[in-house]
Amino acid sequence: LPEGGDLAYAGHQLEGWRIKYTVTDEESGEDKIVSTVFKLGSEFTMPAADVTASAEWKALTKISYIVCDPNLSYADQVTGNVPTGGLYTPGTTITLPLQGDLKLEGYTFLGWYDVDFDSVWEPGASYTVLSISNELIGTWGKNCVISFTAGDGTGDGPAAIQAVEGK
Repeated sequence: LPEGGDLAYAGHQLEGWRIKYTVTDEESGEDKIVSTVFKLGSEFTMPAADVTASAEWKALTKISYIVCDPNLSYADQVTGNVPTGGLYTPGTTITLPLQGDLKLEGYTFLGWYDVDFDSVWEPGASYTVLSISNELIGTWGKNCVISFTAGDGTGDGPAAIQAVEGK
């Protein structure tokens, strides 16, 4: 069977052909409809009947990126280019974008938050696309300092340590 030519269906990928035809059962004499899906490029043995080949489509999953949770007070302060999302076949493994030129003064980029998994994926991590479209949200941790003092004692404590909220 051939590839799809110039067939198109927005948000879908051509998976194969549904071959449908009618045969007459030799014992009962009744007509029976045969319907089978063949992958693109598969071999097909022609029956003694006319057939109809209908395109079989698989919905693609849309992945998009938001640089920051829009409900946060600093959301409009993120600068840089939003990574381009895309349409993917469910089950495909993609590499999540790096931070690129995204910046937020006083914060460190932690990764991409996925609401469906309730987890943050590190930039550059492998991510398996599900069958639902979703937005991955840039997650940021506030840059902080841990300072050490002698408390009730005397002397100098260790040097301050740079830290990031959530790490």
